[in-house]
Amino acid sequence: VLTYQPGDPRPRVEAHLIAKPEGIEERMRVVGEAFPLPFDGTLIFLSWGGKASKDVADVLQSVLEARFPSSTIFFSESSIDVGDDPLEKMFDEGLLKAQVLIAVLTKESAARPWVVWETATVWARGKLVVPVFVDLEPGDVPGPLSLKTQGVHLQSRPRMDRAIQTIGVAVSVPDPPAITDDEWERLE
Repeated sequence: VLTYQPGDPRPRVEAHLIAKPEGIEERMRVVGEAFPLPFDGTLIFLSWGGKASKDVADVLQSVLEARFPSSTIFFSESSIDVGDDPLEKMFDEGLLKAQVLIAVLTKESAARPWVVWETATVWARGKLVVPVFVDLEPGDVPGPLSLKTQGVHLQSRPRMDRAIQTIGVAVSVPDPPAITDDEWERLE
């Protein structure tokens, strides 16, 4: 019997195995690979810079948390506490563990070196980078953010839904729900 309970802050699994003594170790190995301990879940990093980008990232955080409850959403506004070393938190606990980085790109944020640094760190690890273009076109963004990976315009609801599906694949959540009307209204 295998009981899986997705939940916040982390999913839980309980396994009861019935097998011949010589088969238990192999079955426990399979369960252990599927549900490693300690389970750290996956991490989605929201990269932003400036007020407009932060406002979109704030809404995206709640959209992502609703669909990926076993993932940690790293959003510096809420993930870095007073007294923390922000570079350590961003790099060691965010970028080096991220399965996905979502770069919220506005005219202001695309010109900030932090966005480029954060993106390059996740790309270098071979993980998924999803540029979200808010008030600019891909060609307006210098460097690889528009050449290395396909992004999505925030104004395109079907493409945003597709981006959610792609993120779901990266964090092992098949078929996450589409963006709701209420969420879409807040994103716009």
